[in-house]
Amino acid sequence: MNIALVVPNDTLYAPLYVKKIVSLLEGTGTHHDITICVWNPCAHKSFASLIRERFRLYGAVQFSIFCILMVLTRIGGVVSTIIPIRRPCSLRALSRECHSEYEEVNSINEKGFIALMQEKSIEVLVSIAVNEKYKAGILNAVPFALNVHSSLIPRYRGVMALFWAHFCEERTIGVTVHRMVEAYDSGAILGQCEFALPSNATLHTLYLKSIVEGSRCIAEVINAISNKSVEERNPDCTVGSYYSFPSVAESREYRKRGKRFFAFQDLWRQTV
Repeated sequence: MNIALVVPNDTLYAPLYVKKIVSLLEGTGTHHDITICVWNPCAHKSFASLIRERFRLYGAVQFSIFCILMVLTRIGGVVSTIIPIRRPCSLRALSRECHSEYEEVNSINEKGFIALMQEKSIEVLVSIAVNEKYKAGILNAVPFALNVHSSLIPRYRGVMALFWAHFCEERTIGVTVHRMVEAYDSGAILGQCEFALPSNATLHTLYLKSIVEGSRCIAEVINAISNKSVEERNPDCTVGSYYSFPSVAESREYRKRGKRFFAFQDLWRQTV
C-alpha cells in the first residue's frame, strides 16, 4: 500500500510520530511504500508570528523551556545527519533510516502536491498536526484522506484538544483517526483509542502519550484498510464541543490552575 504521512517541519514531535508509525507498520510484516511529506508552517505564517504566538501561550518561563527543547532537538537533527542517534530529530534523516521517500510541501492544496499524490498512487494520506485546511482537490485525490485528532470526536473538536481537555480537568482523553471533509473534524471515524489524563502531567508529556497511542491507532486503521476490513461511523456533531486557539487570558487561567505546558523535567523526557 502506498502511504503519505503529512507532518509539519518540526523536530520536537513529528519525527517521534513518524518513527513510531513506521515501526508499527513494519512490525505487521506487510510491505508499505511510505512517503514522508514535510509541510512548511512558515509558508502560511511568519516565523516571528509563530514565536510571538507561542510566547503569549506559554508565558516567559515555560516558553524558555520550550526553546531549550527546540534547540536540543535541532542540534540532534544536525547530529543525526552524521551519526545515528536514538531519538529521531530530523525527518530527512529519518526518511533515509526508514527507506522512505522525502518530500517538502508549502501547501497541501497546491497543484504540485495533488499531482504528486496522484503520481505516487497514494492510497492513504495521514495528516498529523498540519494547520492548513484540506480542500476538495486534495481530498478527492486519494481514496483515504485521514486526519489524526487528539480527542475522542465529537468531544473537543477544533484546535489544541489536549490543552482544552487538560484545562477542563478531564480524567481521560483519546485519539481519533477520521476521514477529512471540508467541515473540520466532521468526517467518518475509522478508529479511536482512549487513555488516562493525569492531572499532574504537563502538556508536553500528554503530547508524548498521544504519540504512543495515536501511532497504534493509525497503524491499526491502515492495516484494516489494507485488509479491506475497516469500519466507518459518522460522528454526531450536534453534541460534543468545538474549541479555538486559547486566548492569552485562557492560557493564564490554565497556568493559574496549576497546569503546565512544560516543566524542567521535560528536558530529559523526550522519548516515547
